[in-house]
Amino acid sequence: MFMSRWSDGLFLYDPKEHQLQKILSEDIRAATGTNDYVKDAALNLVYVADLTRGNMKEPDVIEFYSGADTAFLAQNVYLFCASEGLSVVVRDR
Repeated sequence: MFMSRWSDGLFLYDPKEHQLQKILSEDIRAATGTNDYVKDAALNLVYVADLTRGNMKEPDVIEFYSGADTAFLAQNVYLFCASEGLSVVVRDR
């Protein structure tokens, strides 16, 4: 079981190992958005798209599908948080 305070640093999810890998020991929550409250958030999930995968070339198509895929992920997070009585908000930058 992985136990950590979210101020402990930056972690990357490794889907093959189904675990978090620590990338940085520094608390970077304040750098993850422009709203003042992000520095105090219990958790920030940052979704990253690998634009080198797939065969899309047009920037507007890449942006559309990256946004749609991110929305699907965020929807699952919302559903989980709702089931657990947790607050959640999607932010752009």
